[in-house]
Amino acid sequence: MNRHLHFMKAGSSVVFDGEKIKPGKVAPGVQLCPLPVKDLRGNSTSNLVQNTIALGAVLNKLGVESRCSRTF
Repeated sequence: MNRHLHFMKAGSSVVFDGEKIKPGKVAPGVQLCPLPVKDLRGNSTSNLVQNTIALGAVLNKLGVESRCSRTF
């Protein structure tokens, strides 16, 4: 992550697994969004589950609302 962190500009957000990654310095105005992936994934170790959690977080950050009318 730190290899690319310097590319981030003010107003951008970085979503990451807060339990595995410790970010370096960021530019002023860059929002760091650590996710508690371990807590959210339960007992699953699947990369698919972890990627789905990350995708959901990014979509939420973008303001995308669920259009699903089905209750699970």
